[in-house]
Amino acid sequence: MVKQYAPKTFKKVRSIFNISDQEMIDSLDPNVNMENIQTSGEGAGASGSFFFYCQNHRYTIKTMNKTEIKHMQRMLPDYVDYLEKNAMNSRLALILGMFSFKIDQYSEIRIMIMSNVKPDVDNTSVKYIFDMKGSQINRSVIKWRELTDIQSMSYTKNKVMKDIDFTYLKRPKKIIQLEDHEMCTLVQNIQNDVQFLMRNGFMDYSLLLCVR
Repeated sequence: MVKQYAPKTFKKVRSIFNISDQEMIDSLDPNVNMENIQTSGEGAGASGSFFFYCQNHRYTIKTMNKTEIKHMQRMLPDYVDYLEKNAMNSRLALILGMFSFKIDQYSEIRIMIMSNVKPDVDNTSVKYIFDMKGSQINRSVIKWRELTDIQSMSYTKNKVMKDIDFTYLKRPKKIIQLEDHEMCTLVQNIQNDVQFLMRNGFMDYSLLLCVR
């Protein structure tokens, strides 16, 4: 048995960003995703959720528990309203659908389909990835190094680093190169997203920064 949560609401979300149902179906087709299905697994975070990334890197599937489903259902009206008003500026991951599956004697599985926040970009490769929470507690991967060591470091590519690592690397590696007005706009957009998350009772969220 398959259950789709709030189908009309999520269809509206997809329409805001011109994502067709057929495009999602084709991207998530098991016939083209078999290798990804076999290699998918638990995410790096503390939630213990299972993650699957589709072959064309456009979408991510994440397992959810019953509490998360209920929380998402409560905030959906505000979520849609926020995206309609901030479609061009928000940096929130797009939630495109929620489903549950129940097969015979097996436990129910609940999933969320999201846009992949790290999609492929033609003719580029990832140099650094940072998962940042605005904290310094247990937020380092490369640990402390001398400045000369940092300057000579090669790209870390798909190794996910954290807040303190970003502090070490941002100046010697010139990770962010924006004009003042561009930086102000970006910070304001992120602050708006954070206010939305706070308003809806979310506590554990991070900023994923990919440098190409």
